[in-house]
Amino acid sequence: YKATHRVLPRCARVVILNPAFVGVRPVELQLMREACILEALHHPGVPRVYECGMLDRRPWVAMEHIEGTTIDQAAAERPLALADAIAVVRDAAAILAHAHQRSVVHRNLTPRSIVRTPSRGFPICITEWGEASSGHSVSSSQAALPYARFYRAPELAVEGRADTRSDIYSLGAVVFEAATLVLPEPVQKFPGVPEPFHQLLASMLARFPEDRPTAAVVHAEASRLAEMFSDRKSTRLNSSHIT
Repeated sequence: YKATHRVLPRCARVVILNPAFVGVRPVELQLMREACILEALHHPGVPRVYECGMLDRRPWVAMEHIEGTTIDQAAAERPLALADAIAVVRDAAAILAHAHQRSVVHRNLTPRSIVRTPSRGFPICITEWGEASSGHSVSSSQAALPYARFYRAPELAVEGRADTRSDIYSLGAVVFEAATLVLPEPVQKFPGVPEPFHQLLASMLARFPEDRPTAAVVHAEASRLAEMFSDRKSTRLNSSHIT
């Protein structure tokens, strides 16, 4: 549910257990686990948890309602501009690096779970942490939804296990599609995607987890690319004013 606080000027996303699952311990724990994980991730790029409790034996959680534009919406009609695509990689990787340092794996990154939030303190917010797990290597407990399977790392289909490098693959798949409007099957070069950025995405989409960079490395490289292409654009603009 979307709710408004009676006193404070804020909206919340309220999640409450379906009455049919009262007493079903695994389902109850999954709901509360998301709240605990979000509470542990003190980063402006993840939703805040406001409160949690019990109502008629049904656990509930009130968390920040995120307003913005999902990557799915931003790339609905045309590819993301190069600068925007690089910025999404840079900022999302910063959030993932923060989570991975705390042994938290998202496991469910899709174009709908990455939101551009210009009105918040951080330009990107990663949502939908309900499938997240804490631990260096965790088993995937649920089958992928039809929509989400396109962004899942290959090892999940074979071994059913996810670690931090699975998130890197998913982020690469999301941004590759947003920048080209084509899923990376296979990873191929597209006009308008400069070679350095293509190389970064290709490394994130490596078939074997050990060949993928960490979130911290992705963030550093995307930050470098953002500066590099910003400098090139500035140079072209300055040159256009020379008579």
